[in-house]
Amino acid sequence: MKRRVARLVRVRSWLLPTLLGPGLGALLFVVGHGLVSGASLARVVAEVVASCVLGAVLGTVLSLVDFGLLVARLRTPPTSTRAWVSSALAGAGAVLLWRWLRPSLLSAPSSHLVALLLAVIVSALVVRVITGERPSAWLRFS
Repeated sequence: MKRRVARLVRVRSWLLPTLLGPGLGALLFVVGHGLVSGASLARVVAEVVASCVLGAVLGTVLSLVDFGLLVARLRTPPTSTRAWVSSALAGAGAVLLWRWLRPSLLSAPSSHLVALLLAVIVSALVVRVITGERPSAWLRFS
């Protein structure tokens, strides 16, 4: 039986969009929403700073989700254009989920943290399952 040689995917074409894409997606969503809703400049600046922090957290979670899906042999990480688009969608999705799940301002800080983490994890998992490719038969760990 002839052994297939797996093509090597460049780490840069996966890792760069995974780490930078969520911040760009969240930033574009927040600025666009601020322009459409007519929010004050101070509010838009505060949301831009928050979206950059959210993008950093989401980039880390996306890389962990990609690694987990790869180890479980469910999906391979997206690369190139697909990685940029899916990462940006994860950032916008996390912001949308946060706006929907966010508790009232008078609730405990732990409930805010749980809602934020839930929004980030669900957004990352859904986007990567939808946009990731199924692994081929050649994917083996030795």
